[in-house]
Amino acid sequence: MSIKGISKSQFIRGSQCPLNLWFYRNRKDLIPEVDPETQETFDVGNEIGELAQQYFGDGELITNKYWDIDGGIDSTNKCIEAGAEIIFEATARHPVDGSYSRIDILKKLPSGKWLLIEVKSTTKVKDTHFEDVGFQYHVFNGAGFEIDQCYLMHVYNEYERDGDLNIKELFILEEITECVQDRQEIISQQIAQLTESASQSISPKETIGHKCFSPYQCDFYHHCWKGVPEYSIFNVISKKKAEEVYSLTNSYEIQDIPEHYLPSGNKRLEINCFLNQQEIYEKELVDDFLSELQYPIHFLDYETISDAVPMFDKSRPYQQIPFQYSLHVIEQPGGKIKHKEFLHQETSDPRLPFILSLIEMIHLSGSILVWNQSFEKACNTGLADAFEEYADALHGINDRIVDLMLPFQKRWVYSSKQRGSHSIKAVLPAYFDKSYQDLNIQSGGIASLYYKHFHKSKFDGDLNSLWSDLYEYCKQDTQSMVDIFQFLENSK
Repeated sequence: MSIKGISKSQFIRGSQCPLNLWFYRNRKDLIPEVDPETQETFDVGNEIGELAQQYFGDGELITNKYWDIDGGIDSTNKCIEAGAEIIFEATARHPVDGSYSRIDILKKLPSGKWLLIEVKSTTKVKDTHFEDVGFQYHVFNGAGFEIDQCYLMHVYNEYERDGDLNIKELFILEEITECVQDRQEIISQQIAQLTESASQSISPKETIGHKCFSPYQCDFYHHCWKGVPEYSIFNVISKKKAEEVYSLTNSYEIQDIPEHYLPSGNKRLEINCFLNQQEIYEKELVDDFLSELQYPIHFLDYETISDAVPMFDKSRPYQQIPFQYSLHVIEQPGGKIKHKEFLHQETSDPRLPFILSLIEMIHLSGSILVWNQSFEKACNTGLADAFEEYADALHGINDRIVDLMLPFQKRWVYSSKQRGSHSIKAVLPAYFDKSYQDLNIQSGGIASLYYKHFHKSKFDGDLNSLWSDLYEYCKQDTQSMVDIFQFLENSK
């Protein structure tokens, strides 16, 4: 039986879990549809790859389809024969094990040796990148290319845009040759094992656990985990410990965790609440928290966009750029709740209009409640750095921010319905017959994605509907905070 070689992406799958690779090769029916946020990750990677090609200037691009490996190899060889010194998407196959790969940039040196350069949209080198480039080195070296050095080319997160995009400043190249070469023996063994395993008619036996999420969440998580309760041993102890517990008990149920595996602190508290269907309310601690708040009380939430490529002057890769806020205000105890909001509906930089509206609408005194204060504070600090004339006002807002998440994070208030989470989307339905399920936009990630598509002229829906959906989503966040605050107040 002939053994079909594996690609780099298949190798990465199999290195995480051989069953992942087997499903991918043999059970295409289990592969889920690509969701919008995952597709955006792919699109960002493609954009960064194209910019990296511009970084190197003139080069030959191999345009064969991803599945046309033989055609890609033939095109690569023709480019080399024609004297090309830089080849984008060069393709090779190992002559012994059949493994095959493309490399983002193959650069020839005067010595006749080659540089392997892999491009990533991350802002640093990660351990998984060594396996990534290590596989490419195995293939190209085996195919007869004399590799001099290997590089990981990634985004430089300190680059600040000033006018036209400076591609030379956007990227950093880090040499990783030694780390790649040190892994060659192990990688060769893995390729042989995975190639053999993937070709079998019977799937390999694997157990679920921490590997299902590291370094990536497995595409087949929905299949392998379908017998695991929504709230299980994996939620209350580390995934590695949960694996041990399952091997001992053959159960994913929390009530079956042996005593010596039970955690301490908040996780132990969560387990007790779950098993006894209890709620916790530390009245004295909550009352002390509430007593520090000063009227008028504000409830503030931001929506932001970020991109690997800075979109505006005085912005950096992946910096959170606020484009919308929702603000509820209670001016005095028992007072009427007022709502104010802002949404930048143009493709220009939203930050200055955002700042001006925020400063105008927010009171000069009073507590400002947010959920997860590090986010809004970081946004305000970034705004202050970019627009120094408003720094005092923005830092003043930060000084008044109070994190309404704190009582839930500290487990002063906790319901078994929260299932170990203190996100606002877990807390709200635990105490109210409310949720985000009826909204057209149900997460900040989707709000950000749709707005970024609008900004890049990629949004193909109705803009009026988009504005309405964004307003409703952001308003829901601050209304949820109002509801939760009033719940705490009424429990005093």
